[in-house]
Amino acid sequence: MLKPLGGKTYGSIPHLIGSKRGDGDHGVELGQHRICTEKARDGHDRIIVQVKLDGSNVAVAKINGVITSLTRAGYPATTSPFEMHHLFAVYVRERMQLFDSLLQEGEWVSGEWLALAHGTRYDLAGLEPFVAFDLWRKDGDQR
Repeated sequence: MLKPLGGKTYGSIPHLIGSKRGDGDHGVELGQHRICTEKARDGHDRIIVQVKLDGSNVAVAKINGVITSLTRAGYPATTSPFEMHHLFAVYVRERMQLFDSLLQEGEWVSGEWLALAHGTRYDLAGLEPFVAFDLWRKDGDQR
């Protein structure tokens, strides 16, 4: 099975000390934790700490002019053994024009798919179940 972007759509983000983690999650070292939560190193540091949403990491890409739903591993969502990814593929198909107008060729947006509860239940009344957090561009083999 091919990965349309040639690899994963997203790596992993380490957790700060004390945050909730699953078996495969990893965290930052104490020094990095202090930089993020106590004191920047100098005036060049720009620190943004966000709450990590508990969903399934997915992506929407524009590849050869086609809007494609992908899993974090980089495979088409429609090939996943998990129902949540098939639901994400339907969600993307229903919003094809929106994603087509937002993404340039070779771009993809990564985010969390919150349609199914994992460990945290969210009140999504009036909100979208896909929360984007990163926009990527593929130039040749560079991300």
